[in-house]
Amino acid sequence: MARIKGKFHIMVIPPSTDGVRQYSIPQWVVPTVLGGIALMFILTLTSVSVAIHNSSHSAALAAKIQENQALHEQLADLGTDVESLRDQVTALEDAEQRVRTVFGFPEIDPAERALGIGGSVLLTDQTELGGFDAATFSTETDVDRLVRRCEFERENFDGMYTALVERKEQLDHTPSISPIPSHLVRGFGMKPDPWTGKTRLHAGVDLSGQVGTPVRATADGRVIVTGSQARLGRMVTIDHGYNVKTRYGHLSKILVKKGQRVKRGDVIALSGRSGTVTGPHLHYEVHVNGRKVNPMKYILDFDPWETDDTQTVASSDF
Repeated sequence: MARIKGKFHIMVIPPSTDGVRQYSIPQWVVPTVLGGIALMFILTLTSVSVAIHNSSHSAALAAKIQENQALHEQLADLGTDVESLRDQVTALEDAEQRVRTVFGFPEIDPAERALGIGGSVLLTDQTELGGFDAATFSTETDVDRLVRRCEFERENFDGMYTALVERKEQLDHTPSISPIPSHLVRGFGMKPDPWTGKTRLHAGVDLSGQVGTPVRATADGRVIVTGSQARLGRMVTIDHGYNVKTRYGHLSKILVKKGQRVKRGDVIALSGRSGTVTGPHLHYEVHVNGRKVNPMKYILDFDPWETDDTQTVASSDF
């Protein structure tokens, strides 16, 4: 190809014996064609790039949509779980109130409960949150409040458990059974003395019992006295704590030692007729805060029967 006077001349020499062929092309055609080819190439590259970008963006958008849908489903499931948890916490609070009623514990004032749980945490720009963000924030707030309710109830139950343990400890150390299986032959109070006929305080109860009948501790405690007295004969005194003591008199044999710990129902002695008596029986006293009280108030497994004071009581004492 040669350039002659504003034209490009192209000579084609075929391999055959035919003559040489010559073509003339205006000079402006070549750059125009080359420019067109370059432009087409650029447009093609641009189209491919745009297509790839759009495809990638569409895939990312589809993934985001799918992820968003999954988050909505998870949020809905979480909302259901939160509602179920709220019902359970409410049931727990109701159970706590019933326990307080049964055991005589003071109920929690609603203002105290509200103060213990606290209010919801609010964002200053909460109104600007979108639908999904608002739902998420609401769920988080519910979860936070439920957590605080659970913590408040846990502290309440811990307090009640401690109080119940203390109450059980006190009940274990409170006399509540008859020291021997028998019937009442002389009660507590102002009675005629069978020896002098004068009316005086009978500081305990007399329970019928043959010599050798096992005598049981009526509550948990510690033996503080073992010995003899002129009137009560062989006797045992147990300190139960909480300012409560019990005394057992007219024993034939003492089976415990001073300082020994005993449980309710433990056999501590055998009944008899030692001391000032006219017949075998057990004299039983209960002291509260240093005062002698009616033991029958502390015998829950006994159907009391007291002889008529006008009758002769052979097994009696003071």
